[in-house]
Amino acid sequence: MNLDHLYYFKTLVETKSRTATAEKLAITPSTLSLAITKLERELNTSLLDKKRGSVSLTTDGQVFYEYIATALRFVDGGIKILQERNGGGAVSKRNHYWNGFFCSRQRLVGNY
Repeated sequence: MNLDHLYYFKTLVETKSRTATAEKLAITPSTLSLAITKLERELNTSLLDKKRGSVSLTTDGQVFYEYIATALRFVDGGIKILQERNGGGAVSKRNHYWNGFFCSRQRLVGNY
């Protein structure tokens, strides 16, 4: 399971718009659609009722969203704590991606 796909799903649920989500995450709408499709295939369920112009959750999607939103808050909190402990920089060179990803997402998740 790709962590990016979980963030995409969470953001899509919260914005209720494929276009707004793609713009907010700086990805293409087709990248977003592909990520959600891969996530649904891996989970073997539909997470979203896909209707033209709207996004709504299936029952499974609602359950999954509640868990994912909580889990990602913990992930973001852990990243933030380690960055603060390390002087605000990246946790390590290996995690340089996460530092950039976290900073670009910070406006989406806010402060803890």
